[in-house]
Amino acid sequence: ADRVSATGTRIEEYIYGCSGTYVPGTEYVFKDWSGINKLDVNDAMFAQKTSNTYAVYVQEWCRVVPQSLDMNPLTFNSDSGGDGFLNPFYSWETHLQAKWPASIVDKKNQIDYLFNKSVQENSICINVLSGYYITGNPTVSVIPFKEDYKYPTGKDKTTGYMPIRTYTPKGQGNGGNFAGLAADLNTYVYDKLTSDAYGVGPLGLVQIDFIGATEKNFDDYDTDDYNTDHAKAAVASQNLVSFIAMNNFRFPMTRKPGTFSAPEVNDASLDENIAIQ
Repeated sequence: ADRVSATGTRIEEYIYGCSGTYVPGTEYVFKDWSGINKLDVNDAMFAQKTSNTYAVYVQEWCRVVPQSLDMNPLTFNSDSGGDGFLNPFYSWETHLQAKWPASIVDKKNQIDYLFNKSVQENSICINVLSGYYITGNPTVSVIPFKEDYKYPTGKDKTTGYMPIRTYTPKGQGNGGNFAGLAADLNTYVYDKLTSDAYGVGPLGLVQIDFIGATEKNFDDYDTDDYNTDHAKAAVASQNLVSFIAMNNFRFPMTRKPGTFSAPEVNDASLDENIAIQ
């Protein structure tokens, strides 16, 4: 997530560093992360205005950092895809490194906030569970959303001049481990909903990945790094959609003013089905 504060500080400016040494990793310079405030979840973060100024609340955070990669340096160099970091004067390379803080807890807090808002206020809420965990492969999932990186290339052997080169990455944030995040978030939300942790009320619109996935579907992907239980993830992924749908139709849904409102459904058989799930 690339968050810009009221002062215009781009958070991702704090998670990258460049090195121009013979030994990669010895000269990375990062901005001081300690002064960055903790993510403050509030209505203003999610509020969107439609053409008639009707408020819709949307939670969408696609690129998520697992706890296992919290501030764990990840380095990129030119002999793994020709990313343009090869030093033109020497045989060694300039490297880009990224250190992401874990964000999965923030993502879950945002999900909780919007479900609570939907249940308690019956507002129009769209909760997006879709997304991916960053991973070293593909590397584009880790490279920050910065337009240009400027770095020294080393002194010319003849002139002693140290020019500054600019590298403009492409495709950053373009995918990662979707299965790992789906296994984690689907299980998390399913456990919350089946225990009425958000209270009783409409849950709004929810976007979900790996709907109906089996345990084998998760086994086919490398999700073990995220400590997810594939069996539980399969149960959650197979039942989450029907659970949300049945739950929503037990209550009159919030709609745009002037539109048709479906009658409230309050059927004992639905209550039984929800209890079974």
